[in-house]
Amino acid sequence: MRPPLSLALLAGLLLVPVRAFPGADRDEALEAQIRVLQDVTRPDDQRAAVRTQLVTLVARGEQAVIERILKLGRETTNDSVRFQVGYVLAQTRLGKSIVPAAYTRAVVELLATWFEPDDGNASVRLWAAVGLATSHDERVLPLLTEKALAPSCDPVIRAAVARALGGWRGPALEKRIVPLLVEFLKDKDPEMRITGCDALRFTGVDSEEAIVPVLAVANGETDERVWRAAVFALRRLGGGFLNIAQGGEDAERKQKLQTWENIWRRKKKAATKEKGE
Repeated sequence: MRPPLSLALLAGLLLVPVRAFPGADRDEALEAQIRVLQDVTRPDDQRAAVRTQLVTLVARGEQAVIERILKLGRETTNDSVRFQVGYVLAQTRLGKSIVPAAYTRAVVELLATWFEPDDGNASVRLWAAVGLATSHDERVLPLLTEKALAPSCDPVIRAAVARALGGWRGPALEKRIVPLLVEFLKDKDPEMRITGCDALRFTGVDSEEAIVPVLAVANGETDERVWRAAVFALRRLGGGFLNIAQGGEDAERKQKLQTWENIWRRKKKAATKEKGE
């Protein structure tokens, strides 16, 4: 049985970055952190605290840390440990994955093997799917489209992946991501329609392809929660004043939405004209 870390050593691990340790001491500190993640008998708060520090170190670009986490992920068969690794690799800062670009391929390959089996551990599959979505690697889109976003997939995974895709940036956003998210607006489950509105709001895409479907939801939705999510999305995507009191008359709502749409279309037309001059 592995002896527990002393409180002093654990406190040091939580407060002192790995980069502060020279040479062998640095390696020893990192290995001590890895042992905490591996030890399923430790209290959840200890493992979570170490996991959080590793997220910070990976975000700083510490190559030794990301390489050791990848090694742990490849070697372990324990779902609890995979959960810890998947959580770290799925995190973002300012909308971007914390994983350095040089390691994106390796991370994608690892997480794909954890997500693909339908009978895998639910928590591991969740963080693997989110990690794939936050990688912003276009190679993951077929897998996510076929499995993570499919109606047959676990609703928790579907919602998490859709919202993660809302943070995608680059050429694929409008061409491939927005159409995927618009499909959520047609779902029978109101929670999935809320997810679609939220995810589209996160994209920040001010285009016909994004806004017109959300407008359709705002004009035709009967579920107040979904309707409210659509209004929030319109405010974020198209800008402009759109203040509709909860519980208002349907005719009043539609009138305010029409006024907002008219203003938005005039702004788009003016912007297009200015861009062409």
